[in-house]
Amino acid sequence: MALADIKEKILAEAKKEKEALLGAAKKEQDQILGEAKKAAQAIKKETEEKLKKEVPLVLKRREAVAELDVRKEMLGAKRELIEKSFEAAAHGIETMPKEGYCTFMTNLLKEAVETGNEEVLLGEDETILDAAWIDAFNAASGKNITLSSEKTPRGKRGFVLRNNLIEVNCTVRTLIRSLRDDLEADVAKRLFANL
Repeated sequence: MALADIKEKILAEAKKEKEALLGAAKKEQDQILGEAKKAAQAIKKETEEKLKKEVPLVLKRREAVAELDVRKEMLGAKRELIEKSFEAAAHGIETMPKEGYCTFMTNLLKEAVETGNEEVLLGEDETILDAAWIDAFNAASGKNITLSSEKTPRGKRGFVLRNNLIEVNCTVRTLIRSLRDDLEADVAKRLFANL
């Protein structure tokens, strides 16, 4: 065999081997691509199934959160309305006609007096109760209540009855606060009976 024939035979075998390798590589490539497509389709299907399951859950969660927000806003509005009701009650007492206000405060003083020798400190903005009111109370009850020159910083209207270290706060706002715990549930029922 001549050198040219050997060279041609080697080239033919190399070409044949190259085509075999390319064919095997192409086959392997097609197999890998096919498997990748199947895996991608499986992942896509799995993701779509998860979405189908999770979308209603996400929507329910959002709906629940929105419902909680609405309830929170309603509760805030109800609390504000209750607050305004008690504020209106305090304002109603503070703006009563003089005679009714004096009668109301006199009844409070009767309930609060223990020894009959206490001292009354008027609220910072008290304009109706005065020394004449104390004198009238003492004359009617036989007590010896005195009016302090000191004003109480604990309330704007009403009074504080002081006996040494013991004080009874009968300011309007304090009275309303003390009654609030007992009355708040009833006020809420009346205000929101139709809701």
